[in-house]
Amino acid sequence: MERRKCIGVFLGQPNLPFQADLLKHIRNHAFSVGSNVAVFSAMIYTGAYENFQEGESQNVSLANFDTIDAVIVVPDTLQASENDAKNVLEYVSNNFSGPKVVLDMEAEGYQQFFCDDKDSSAYIVSHLIEKHNCSDIAYMSGIQGHPHSMIRLDGYYKALEEHNIPIDESRVFFGDFWYNEGERVVEELIQSEKGLPEAIACANDAMAVSVYRALEKRGIKIPEDILVVGFDHSGNASGGDFPITSVMRNSGEIADRAMSYIFNEWGLTELPKINKEECLVINKSCGCKVEKKQEYQIANANTLDGFHSVYNFMLEDMISSDDLHACIWKIDWYASNVANFLNDYSKLRICLCDDWNSLRAQSHEGLFTEHMILALDKQNRQPGDKNGDYIKDIRFMANTVFDRKEYFPGFGSIEEPPQIYYFNVLHFGKNCFGYIILSYGTDCSDHVYDDDYVMWVRKVNASLESLRRQYAVEELYKAAEERAITDTMTGLFNRNGYNKMLLEMIHDIKENEKFAFLFFDNNGLKFINDTYGHIAGDDVICQTTRIISKPYFPTARKEMNFRIGGDEYVKLVLGDITGDMASECINKIQKELNRINAEGKRKYPIYVAGGYQMYTADTIMSPDEIMKSADEQMYVNKKIVKEMTGFRPVRKK
Repeated sequence: MERRKCIGVFLGQPNLPFQADLLKHIRNHAFSVGSNVAVFSAMIYTGAYENFQEGESQNVSLANFDTIDAVIVVPDTLQASENDAKNVLEYVSNNFSGPKVVLDMEAEGYQQFFCDDKDSSAYIVSHLIEKHNCSDIAYMSGIQGHPHSMIRLDGYYKALEEHNIPIDESRVFFGDFWYNEGERVVEELIQSEKGLPEAIACANDAMAVSVYRALEKRGIKIPEDILVVGFDHSGNASGGDFPITSVMRNSGEIADRAMSYIFNEWGLTELPKINKEECLVINKSCGCKVEKKQEYQIANANTLDGFHSVYNFMLEDMISSDDLHACIWKIDWYASNVANFLNDYSKLRICLCDDWNSLRAQSHEGLFTEHMILALDKQNRQPGDKNGDYIKDIRFMANTVFDRKEYFPGFGSIEEPPQIYYFNVLHFGKNCFGYIILSYGTDCSDHVYDDDYVMWVRKVNASLESLRRQYAVEELYKAAEERAITDTMTGLFNRNGYNKMLLEMIHDIKENEKFAFLFFDNNGLKFINDTYGHIAGDDVICQTTRIISKPYFPTARKEMNFRIGGDEYVKLVLGDITGDMASECINKIQKELNRINAEGKRKYPIYVAGGYQMYTADTIMSPDEIMKSADEQMYVNKKIVKEMTGFRPVRKK
């Protein structure tokens, strides 16, 4: 079947600025040649609990490389734990032989492209020099020896040299790319011979925030007393309490180069143009005037109808669902009706493992089951054909099962325009439920999912886990109930089951139906136990059970069997039946046992006596009276069996 080409992208946190901008450029180039993009993204949080990180890191196993024509890996975004990036690179290498690109890291077997962080670093340091007349600028680099640290440090040196400012190595510090070292750097600067500089530039935004905090703690005002800038505009410092001026990494250029390589490998003659443009993100920390709209870009988070509103009870609402259908309806509602949330997407799909709700889930080989359930297949509101109306198509497909290698039914169809698909594993810790797919088509805006979607998916995960536990409790309760009413040796219902189901069947007798109560007893079981041992006695019980529990009433609506004591059995029958059928049932049971005894395979015979009573809804008696009447009939039959067989064992005293 003909399908669209597809570029598989493996990265973490696509909602962050660099990744989001990178994906926009990849998407635009792919759409220009009619190709799809499948983004296997992990919501990696450094510091998140280990099971969550492990669940997220399994996103690579979603990929079916038979449907992918080129791969781009961004390893630095996947390193929540030490080996995540390495594992993804090895997994792709072992399973895919087509064009492979790695960004910002060296990897054997991959075409490598690096962001020009040197020029970008020089650009923001030059901003401090040219715009704010700074000549004494300290620099906080990342981990000493790390490629990104050294390249960005070279950019700092480049800016100073281009502006004829002497390099002072005492103004250079190494950090950790995180929030831990700002306190140390600020204290060392204060205690230094030259004191605080005019500005501090940092190799990423997280370290800039740590410097900002340390300065504020000492009463040093920013930007009045000192300027602070970051690098990479990672989203860790934009807005809020730490409005850091930063510079975007040049995602457009690296995307252009990667896609140019892929197109060349595909044999395309028209290759993307390589564009290079630095993007400074102005905020208050460098002293530049900030437009109010930009300064308070996240101030509307707590509106009455937004995702973060105090009136958004999505999680509470979903975990109160009684079943999957109700839960999926609520998931869809919160994707569709929360203001300013996911409004621009094309389609939303939820695909669940076929054993997602079972206590035995994950017993299969691999993270996902061979067959998946399409639980939600939803098309968002798109412009209609008439008067700008909107068409909303929600399809719940809980009974639609498909081969997981397809991702979802119809993936890659050329009948649809090119799409960018965001795949995320649905999981709670290590327990995997399936995956969610959010897609944007060529008619959608430049929107890429944001932090709200990340939190929305986590709430979906929590609601599925809550429902799974609810199902698990019900399954455990059912199993416990079955154990309570089941005889472990024979598998028949026990005395508890008999007491419960006898009353249910009595109340279930319909007009023109009859109810048969058949009572059976083993002859000489105590003698067999005492003479031949309890293994022989157990054999008698099991053989008797096998014969009695066969169906003997073809016209019955219900026929149930019980072991209510050591050697006592009951058969309850309800429906269009007769007394002759009950009598014939007893005769057939005795004939079958006679045949077994005649084989001579045992040292002991197996004999059963039986009696029965027939009732209608009008003549039915109490359970005790029913048992008494059938018991009397059984003892009459027991005497006959003893006379016929001569088996009259005397119990040992």
